[in-house]
Amino acid sequence: GAFDRLLDIISEESEAGGSVIVDDALGLLATLLRGNASNQRLFTESGCVERLSPLLGLSAEQSSSSQINACRVVDALLDSAEHAGGSRGKLSEDSTARGSRTTVGKSGIVNALASLALSPTTATDSALRQAAMSALANCIAAHEGNQRKVLDLSV
Repeated sequence: GAFDRLLDIISEESEAGGSVIVDDALGLLATLLRGNASNQRLFTESGCVERLSPLLGLSAEQSSSSQINACRVVDALLDSAEHAGGSRGKLSEDSTARGSRTTVGKSGIVNALASLALSPTTATDSALRQAAMSALANCIAAHEGNQRKVLDLSV
């Protein structure tokens, strides 16, 4: 599907050093996911979440802008339609967001986001730290399992 193709482009261009194309593709993913429960469910159920984890790594190959945009994709994935519309519905009762949060926790993204947010190597990049902390906050919102993961980290 479209998500797999976008992630293939991101993977291919990341290897080729095409950060502008990677950033544009990540921006498109975030737009497709934000506030759209059916797209969020499809993205999660088709195994695409696991493909985000390498984009959040602390490697020299990853550009800061790509990492920021990958954080925004995670944020958009976990953004419920009610939250996007301005109403603060109970996140714990939103089954799509809850399922996505569970998958994000199992895929290692919570740990990757915590590393980006707290690593000494990102200390001078406030935009990256802010994006990582925002996505991390969304990962642990109303999800006890992900909250436990963060509490169990040693920093």
